[in-house]
Amino acid sequence: MNIYEFHKANPDVFQQFSVKDVLFLYYKCPQKEKILQLHSPLNQLTFSIGGKKIFHQGEQTYKVSSNTGFLLRRAAFLQEMDDNIQGWELMAFYLKDDYLKNYSTSLDPIYH
Repeated sequence: MNIYEFHKANPDVFQQFSVKDVLFLYYKCPQKEKILQLHSPLNQLTFSIGGKKIFHQGEQTYKVSSNTGFLLRRAAFLQEMDDNIQGWELMAFYLKDDYLKNYSTSLDPIYH
């Protein structure tokens, strides 16, 4: 499932607004299945406010808990719920590659 298009098409579930090419979302994850196979054509910068999720991307596994942030690169991934997970509340920012490239080139040259 294209998670970006799903989020964008359901503003009643995923509170959102956009500025130019950036989509901002706040929501409580409605996932019911243990594992979802998802993909996104855009990068997703996510801040976990509450709850937990497990992501599998390639050979990597990421466990995300409250008060953490991570960048989920545009690609296919599995999103898993642990049996002990009660819910997941988050803020997500969908960013195009060009946005990230422009931002990184605007940084002080010492970081390049």
